[in-house]
Amino acid sequence: MSTFEKPQPGNPHQLTVKQHCFPKCCIARFSDSNGTVEVKCKSSEGTFRAKPDAPIFCAKRAWDQRAESGYMLTIENDYRGYADQLLSSGDTTVSAEGAKIVSAMYCLWSLRESLRDADIDEGPIPGIVDVSVKLSKDDIEHLEKNNISSIRPDFTIPARQIVGGLLQTKLNRSLRQFKGTKWHLMTSSSVDFIVPDSSLKRMILPLTPSLCFYHEHEPTINGGAIDTLLFNRLSIAGCLEYYFGRNLTRI
Repeated sequence: MSTFEKPQPGNPHQLTVKQHCFPKCCIARFSDSNGTVEVKCKSSEGTFRAKPDAPIFCAKRAWDQRAESGYMLTIENDYRGYADQLLSSGDTTVSAEGAKIVSAMYCLWSLRESLRDADIDEGPIPGIVDVSVKLSKDDIEHLEKNNISSIRPDFTIPARQIVGGLLQTKLNRSLRQFKGTKWHLMTSSSVDFIVPDSSLKRMILPLTPSLCFYHEHEPTINGGAIDTLLFNRLSIAGCLEYYFGRNLTRI
């Protein structure tokens, strides 16, 4: 597994270190009045409360700044805007344009979770024997801040740059597969939806404690009626390490 490469002391280029798989603004929609969510780890007893920027929700420089503040941020902003529009209007019908936005957010969440701990080889690039300019750590960070990839003096490429490009390629492929499909909103008034740490086994995207997007190809839901309690149990069974919600006594 590639190790986390810390930026220079003081992080002069303001590179993002804590990277969310499930967006911070989305986690915040499940917060209580104190701004925390309740988290349950599958490997331990009990629960704990955490703020949306807690380490458990974040990878550390798993992908590069170009991805973080570029195409990823665009997808997150589009999704936040569409979610705000639905919530303010009270509409529960997902439009064709809205479906594209939800698909992009769902695919991004899934891929970030699957690649956050990717085992990427940072060995020297085959065939390179020298470089004309040997970049310092400051040079490399300055270039990354400006969306430019670079090669280290030892002829290696940072794993985060490889992951950023790989994730974008997989994202584009996934969105082609999702083209033209539909999303629906499931509502719950008495039981809160939970958020699993991974959507790899469930084609869902929780929006709020009372609303959750589900894809038209989600068989358990599309094939018939399903109550929120069963919905949550299936989500918990499919998560990898943890799940969270506003109040886990309400699930």
